[in-house]
Amino acid sequence: MKKILLCLLLLVLTVSAFSCGGGTENAPTVVPTEGTSQMPEETILPTQAPSQGATKVPTKVPTQAPTQAPAKPVTYNADALYAASKVQGRVAVYDYLSKRKEDRRGISLDYTASAIQFTATCEGDVTLQVSAFPKGGTSAPYIFMNIYVDGKLMESRKACGFSKETDIVIATGLKRGTHTFLIERQNEAEKGQFYVNSVTLTGTLGKKPANSKLYIEFIGESITTGYGNLYPDDIGDAKAFKTDATSSCYQDGTRAWAYLTAKKLGADYSIVAQQGIGASVGWQPHTMLQTYTQTCYQTGRTQAWNFSRQPDLIVINLGTNDLGVSHSTGKAAVQKGFVDLLKLVRSKNPNAKILWVYGAMDTSGAPVVEAAVKEAGGSSKGFYAYTKLVPNGEGGIGHPVVSAHQKNAGLVAAEIKRLFNF
Repeated sequence: MKKILLCLLLLVLTVSAFSCGGGTENAPTVVPTEGTSQMPEETILPTQAPSQGATKVPTKVPTQAPTQAPAKPVTYNADALYAASKVQGRVAVYDYLSKRKEDRRGISLDYTASAIQFTATCEGDVTLQVSAFPKGGTSAPYIFMNIYVDGKLMESRKACGFSKETDIVIATGLKRGTHTFLIERQNEAEKGQFYVNSVTLTGTLGKKPANSKLYIEFIGESITTGYGNLYPDDIGDAKAFKTDATSSCYQDGTRAWAYLTAKKLGADYSIVAQQGIGASVGWQPHTMLQTYTQTCYQTGRTQAWNFSRQPDLIVINLGTNDLGVSHSTGKAAVQKGFVDLLKLVRSKNPNAKILWVYGAMDTSGAPVVEAAVKEAGGSSKGFYAYTKLVPNGEGGIGHPVVSAHQKNAGLVAAEIKRLFNF
């Protein structure tokens, strides 16, 4: 029995030895390299399988936001500002000499109600640099301006005296956004030159505002310039400049009939006018026949105007001065002068309707105006007359006051709508 058990035990040990050691004699032996921690290529490190449906969330490393440098103001010169501006009137950029005889360049606002309008995406303060050269001695030591920001009249009687370049802050503390700016001249060209040299703002100038569909040119004399319309005490913030009735502080062309008519019609405009001037004779040594085609005779710009933008309508208000001195020329000569002016204006504006209005100070010359319009060809040639303006002489030196200008603007606007459906 003991022999049987011993044989079984030897059999089991022999089988176990073959099962565990079979094939191992050809297996490669991996010897780790001394001095390296790199695992051999054949070694696979165990990894934990991700749980089913789990989303791998990237680790966020907190960072400090970079500090943004504050925006700096930018100065745009006259050429850049002009390119971005819509203008009213015969406005252009010119080189000129400053008070100290230094070379300067600016946008010149010469004639009554000439203006620039621009937009900017900006914030904070906005500053204009201007230069003024008023004429007229102590009776007219300033040129007055309107300043609008976002459609709101900020200063109605900004006074600019003869000086070196002056900085005018026209807006402060603006919130970041798109803003609109409008600068208008109140006084006529005879009162002196005025330049806008640059604008400084924190931001960028916008695109040039679009032109209105209707464009009107007004040709006139003192009534059209607003001469004396603020006399004797409708001068607002200009009380400190009050002198005599001829002072520029009593004149505001942006409250005169021509400007007001354009506003009622939503029109762009240009005003070519001077106190005392006549079509062919008047109280000035020159006439509208002699100066109409020049850029601005009154400020020394005798070069030819380009007439590049053609008006849809031209409204003339002349005759008071011609007829006031007609004792030396006769009404026949005055009528001929009217006809000659109509022909000259037509030659420069071949497609415009031309309306001659009269009566704001005196109505006795109405027949002469009507006869001249008829002689020039009447409506068949695009010439019309309206001689029913309401006369008024309550302002300076017998000129109309603002309320009369407002009434006549309403009459002229209504007649324009009736005749031309503008």
